[in-house]
Amino acid sequence: MPVSKGTSTLGTQEWLYPDQKLVSPDGSAEFCMQEDGKIVIYKNGTPIWQNTAEQRSDVKGLIMQEDGNLVL
Repeated sequence: MPVSKGTSTLGTQEWLYPDQKLVSPDGSAEFCMQEDGKIVIYKNGTPIWQNTAEQRSDVKGLIMQEDGNLVL
């Protein structure tokens, strides 16, 4: 199941697909699954962390597993 638009959490068995994001309640922080396969955290529109410098086209997305692991 994909994440609902505008949500700030990822529930069990929910997917965050490329070009989707989680947004903090005040809108200042975003956790983005980008189309280039990168996971990026933005604070006030500025990227402050990414999981890799490499671009990948084979990433389906992120899923929150029942055991609490977030899997790419």
